[in-house]
Amino acid sequence: MDELELAKATLEKQRLSLVVVKSSEILFTSRASGVLGLVEAIRICGANLKGSVVADRVIGKAAALLCAYSGIAAVYAVVLSGPGKKTLEDFGIFVGHQKLVPGILNRDRSDMCPFEKLTEKISSPEEGYHSIRHCLCSSGIISVQKHEQMSPATKCV
Repeated sequence: MDELELAKATLEKQRLSLVVVKSSEILFTSRASGVLGLVEAIRICGANLKGSVVADRVIGKAAALLCAYSGIAAVYAVVLSGPGKKTLEDFGIFVGHQKLVPGILNRDRSDMCPFEKLTEKISSPEEGYHSIRHCLCSSGIISVQKHEQMSPATKCV
């Protein structure tokens, strides 16, 4: 089984929101919603993410910028937005998906996802990462001082 297939199978079998695989081993898993899982993967795994593959439930532009920032080589998304697909392709990241949608909505489906709005006009992965992290810190989702309030739904293997 190749790495992307391993990530996809693990995502489904364990009902996770994010799986990162590198060198045929599961590097990181998360049940955190939104972009939090990817932000935690970057914090915990750092440069070790370079060249890895990701399977995620939902990938929009914000998540795609995080993947580009961390050097992810390939992404599979159950749901992928058009802007997310374009961003991944623009940075040479192989992308597969189950369902392609025009955009990612917020939790109550009344508007665009706030992180998609935040990154709508951002093209730099570095700027995207720092904007997303700042938003998470300022909303108290992650600690500003430590930048590391790990979700209980996250597991680094």
